Amino acid sequence: MGFFDDMRHRAEKIGNKVADTAIHGLTLGQKVTGTVSKIGHKYVDKASSAINTVSKIPFIGGVAEPVLGIAREGVDVGRAALGVVDTANAGMSTAEKGIRGVKTALSAGDLHQAAKTLRDTTKDAFASAGSVRSQAKSTLQKARKP
Repeated sequence: MGFFDDMRHRAEKIGNKVADTAIHGLTLGQKVTGTVSKIGHKYVDKASSAINTVSKIPFIGGVAEPVLGIAREGVDVGRAALGVVDTANAGMSTAEKGIRGVKTALSAGDLHQAAKTLRDTTKDAFASAGSVRSQAKSTLQKARKP
């Protein structure tokens, strides 16, 4: 084994460790955002249902309408925040699939396919991050609305 083969082998091992670490981090992130989304949707739906039920009660619904309006706005902000969480989860899923694709292509020895997959994954990840950022900004503006 020559010097360059030894260096290539070491770089390959380091690259695999980095990719495995990224995959583990993304998997953990997906679990966290998935759990937040599941629980959040459950409670936002319950709150929305409770608001609708109270608003249908003849006398109480009319009296409580100012408070219910504020509660509806809170539910809308919660739904928007959960939309951000869902988008982030989808972006992490796409990135994880891309990294797995790069690892597969590299293990098969197809450097051209690995570079192509990495390029596409990077574009998708940047697009997803931009979407998450704009959704989060919009949600924050909704929450700050007087």
